[in-house]
Amino acid sequence: MGKNYLGGYYLIKTIPFDYWGEENKEIRSCSCCFNIHAFDHWCISWMSTKDNCLEKIDLDLTDEVFDEIQKWTDKRFKLPANVLPDLKTALEFKELFFKSRNDIQIYSIYFSETDADLLIS
Repeated sequence: MGKNYLGGYYLIKTIPFDYWGEENKEIRSCSCCFNIHAFDHWCISWMSTKDNCLEKIDLDLTDEVFDEIQKWTDKRFKLPANVLPDLKTALEFKELFFKSRNDIQIYSIYFSETDADLLIS
């Protein structure tokens, strides 16, 4: 078996929906095509405002929590981020902003050595 490389951690709120004749199923994926990212580019203040952020509504965030998320993120990331670099940071973010939310989980993504090489090249 080849090497695998960590691609980062995501905070995900799964969205139940109907597919292939099944009702209220979840796709446990880091893809924002199927789920809501509880940490994404909207967490950086110059990327989004509370007035134009759909995630704020989807995650049921108050203006105060939204502002605190952006302050926290702005201190740690200089570039747009949609992935948390390590488990410690992901756990810190979840603990600070979504502690009582069981509907938001931490997921990780890994790349095979072949996929990592293709991505780098």
